[in-house]
Amino acid sequence: MNPKPAYHPDFTHGDVELILANCETRFRLDSSTLRRTSGFFAAMFDADSAKGELAQVGAKGEPAHVTIDEDEHTVEALLKIASGLQFALDWFHDLDAIELLAWAAEKYEVGAALDVVRLLLDGSAMRGPEHALRKYALASHHGWHDIAQDAARDALDVVLDFDRTVSPIWTCATLRAS
Repeated sequence: MNPKPAYHPDFTHGDVELILANCETRFRLDSSTLRRTSGFFAAMFDADSAKGELAQVGAKGEPAHVTIDEDEHTVEALLKIASGLQFALDWFHDLDAIELLAWAAEKYEVGAALDVVRLLLDGSAMRGPEHALRKYALASHHGWHDIAQDAARDALDVVLDFDRTVSPIWTCATLRAS
């Protein structure tokens, strides 16, 4: 007998069940929310309903199952933003988390989540040389020129201190010999 799946407390009802490939937590929500807020899911549901497939997934009255490969925190933030629910900003002081949200928002075409990423990158927690190069790459990728420019300015303060104990592969002697 299969154990009953664990649902995220904010996402327990709906006609779509998102199953995380690497986690036991599941997210249920209405397909209408996903259609309105995600270009990816809107296209998927429109294509499936045209073929009559979405209605056939699962037993009668069961939600459609969609497996995704993002981590639980990223999916939680993405769905809360898409649903207009309040979400915790405490873990967004980590650029890794912001990048994961940005890639998921781009993949699933959730514009509101990209707007949040832009605001987070422009916030005071992401200022300074320690985040400059990755912030520049992310901002440039999304065409946020003002944020990329600030990151480039912050990158001027990046300390490029190489380990002097490692002998270089190229020395002046080897360069002259070739």
